[in-house]
Amino acid sequence: MTTLFKSPSWDFPKVLSITFFLICVSNFTNAQVGDTVYAEIAAIDQPIMYNRMGAAVPTGMIFALVSDLESGYSVGDAHLRTSKRPRPIVLRANKGNVLIIKFHNLLSPYEAEDLVDAYNTTKPKKVTQSHAVKNYPVTRAAGIHILGTEMADDISSDASFNGVNATSLAAPNETRTYTIIAAEEGAFLLYSTGADIQVGRTNGGQLTNGLFGSLNIQPEGAEYYRSQVTEDLLAQTILRWEVPNADPTEPNKIFHNDTVEKYGIYNKKFEGAFPIIDYNALDTQGNPILRMYTSSPDRPHYRELIHTDLTAIITGPNAGRFPYSENSSSFNNVPASPDRRQPYREFSIHYHEAQNIVQAFPVFYNDITGGG
Repeated sequence: MTTLFKSPSWDFPKVLSITFFLICVSNFTNAQVGDTVYAEIAAIDQPIMYNRMGAAVPTGMIFALVSDLESGYSVGDAHLRTSKRPRPIVLRANKGNVLIIKFHNLLSPYEAEDLVDAYNTTKPKKVTQSHAVKNYPVTRAAGIHILGTEMADDISSDASFNGVNATSLAAPNETRTYTIIAAEEGAFLLYSTGADIQVGRTNGGQLTNGLFGSLNIQPEGAEYYRSQVTEDLLAQTILRWEVPNADPTEPNKIFHNDTVEKYGIYNKKFEGAFPIIDYNALDTQGNPILRMYTSSPDRPHYRELIHTDLTAIITGPNAGRFPYSENSSSFNNVPASPDRRQPYREFSIHYHEAQNIVQAFPVFYNDITGGG
């Protein structure tokens, strides 16, 4: 199944979110209608590198989980952990859930005479913020506005500054809480409305510079797990290795991890082996490695998002298929995919305006084939 969600045609949200669902197999724990999903998120300054020759957006900005930041962060001085890469943030909840976002604005305040990397100059250099305003938003207030969702309380959860309402944006070094109802399934664009229009080449303001992502609302009872991790992380989730027997009525041949580690998985004796994975495995800090949220028997209707990957594995309740009691239109039969209740893979792709990129070396400005 392929579903496409496009932002409205007015000027500010110039990001297109696409989510692809492909069938796959997986396992995991139940999430019910009315559950609370919690996420603690910060907006930070994040230079975005485009290649190994130094082309970059030095005034990039992103949303990130606070747990993904280096410790000791402060306003204007917050960085992703070295194991993380700047990406659009993807939040996940189920239809009927209440999403609570605790938002911290850690963007650098606007100071006219502070230096930033130049834009629209013949060579890279430092200029004051006031000279870079065509591509460096003066407005540093920010928030998380999610198109197409419902506020659970009042306008203070809208993350906007509209009409005669008080602002619900957060100034630098300020924290706000937004409470949203995930009323319907789909992919919903999220972005900061602090500066959504800007004079200059990057006329999407904060959005074009990176403050965007999506909220993917799944069918009732869905569970979500990471589908792409490092080899080291995956190794921590493997219970054992098995090799199918030639006779399908016989049990698989089992190799335990210590045997595999001794000989190496690419040894011929393990030809055809596949891992048996514990999708609920925890790391040394007690956090799930693959499960995208924490949960506790003491709080069965409360989950905290700890992973916001662009890709995910989505399953039904209790590690399995989606039940026939769930009548979501996502499960309507189609000839191309007659069994729509199996677990599936999800891919979130965001298209955005061209960013104004700074080249690292003057030669690239003079060369018409690689000019900035």
